[in-house]
Amino acid sequence: MVGNLLSAANWPIVGQICWVLGKVMNFIYTMLDGALPSDTGLVGISIILYTILVYTLMLPMTINQQRSSKMQAVVQPEVMAIQKKYKNKKDQASMLKQQEEIQQVYDKYGVSMMGGCLPLLIQMPFLFALYPVIYRISDYVPNITAQANKFLTIPDMTITPGNMLSMAKSGETMGYSAAALVITAILLPVLSAFTQYLNMKLSMAVNGSNRPADKDDPTAATMRTMNMTMPLFSLVMVFTLPTGIGIYWIVSAIVRMVQQVFINKHLSKISVDDMIEKPKKGQEFSNYSILGRVLLTPEIYDLLAHTKPGAGGEIQLTDAMAEYARNYGGMTAVEFTGKHYDMGNKLKVVEAQVELALQHPEIGEAFRAYLKEFCKTL
Repeated sequence: MVGNLLSAANWPIVGQICWVLGKVMNFIYTMLDGALPSDTGLVGISIILYTILVYTLMLPMTINQQRSSKMQAVVQPEVMAIQKKYKNKKDQASMLKQQEEIQQVYDKYGVSMMGGCLPLLIQMPFLFALYPVIYRISDYVPNITAQANKFLTIPDMTITPGNMLSMAKSGETMGYSAAALVITAILLPVLSAFTQYLNMKLSMAVNGSNRPADKDDPTAATMRTMNMTMPLFSLVMVFTLPTGIGIYWIVSAIVRMVQQVFINKHLSKISVDDMIEKPKKGQEFSNYSILGRVLLTPEIYDLLAHTKPGAGGEIQLTDAMAEYARNYGGMTAVEFTGKHYDMGNKLKVVEAQVELALQHPEIGEAFRAYLKEFCKTL
């Protein structure tokens, strides 16, 4: 798997992205080569800046993927309830009914069954393209010197931590102390596993996968398994691959952690109701609307004071009411059957006055006669 990933530069689409990212890496290296007084550490610094830049550019896709994950976490309990309901029903009619009910849940929340996977699939070619550029950096950045391949206590970014242990044992330390090589060779894989673990914990916090175990929730169980296996996988891979890949792996995990902190903070301020994609005209699930005559407790004033401008750049009472419902156990509505008039539209106000005047017991008939005569002049 890793061998295939490192040869991803030969894949369709991914190869073209590798070419672009290779140009980015070459630009960063050339810029640093002209700015810094020494070649020492150029490759390591270039990998760090390259990683930060690419993951920053991918941030919008990451946010979109995390939003989808949060919505999938909301949908999953309802989907599981439906699956449990039809658990022992294997006839075609029941299976079709189950699929229909599940689709209704997804439609209710405005998400797709593939909603959690699609944003990640879009990111995958970019993620695959990152590795070959670092693994074969000399193919994209010509004239790299031996001095440039040194970085901190790493004598050569093309060797593995395993090679470093062998060098320390044989005494061929390339000017570094044996202790420094051993510590670095052990620290790189351990740091990679640790940062990978922290990053996954932060990521799980936003989609609810770190909630208490549910034996009937295979998705949460899979995520918890990955939370243990991925850091171990990272540890083994970084130990066996060139140290340049290890530096990238650690830096990318740190960058993703920083991004995840801000993403979690951002998404925590957004309610699920605000994230639900509103249905298009003609696809509404209900023809109910909120009319006037709302009775509210004094808490609404504090909520209005902290409500940010919404539609039209104005502070909307409905936004404060939505927050009120979330904080104070919901709101009670009375179903009204009849016709209502929109007092926020000038024409509708006039129409309401005309229609109500025609229904008035004292002036209705006289007003109707007036309108008939007036319409003859139009």
